[in-house]
Amino acid sequence: MKDLFGNELPEPPTAASAQEIKRYKRRLGEIPRGYIAQPGSGPSGETCRSCEHFRRVSYANTYFKCDLFRQLKGWTCGHRTDVRALSPACARWKEPDPTTAS
Repeated sequence: MKDLFGNELPEPPTAASAQEIKRYKRRLGEIPRGYIAQPGSGPSGETCRSCEHFRRVSYANTYFKCDLFRQLKGWTCGHRTDVRALSPACARWKEPDPTTAS
């Protein structure tokens, strides 16, 4: 099963117990949806973590976010708008500026 953007979704449980349905819904919430472009569409050998726009945001936990996504749609204070640090770079990947402090 795929979502509107063509990303794979976990298969829904068939004739499942309430616990299996709960597990399925939890997995849906864990799918990172904070990418500004399709992961893997950028330079080969680069990851989200090596991008200028990669941010670590600390609330109750630490979340990995894309700064471009925040400017476009806004971040949530949870996993909904996360990116994965080791995901392949997207088309909007930019080399970090060495003159600015991290």
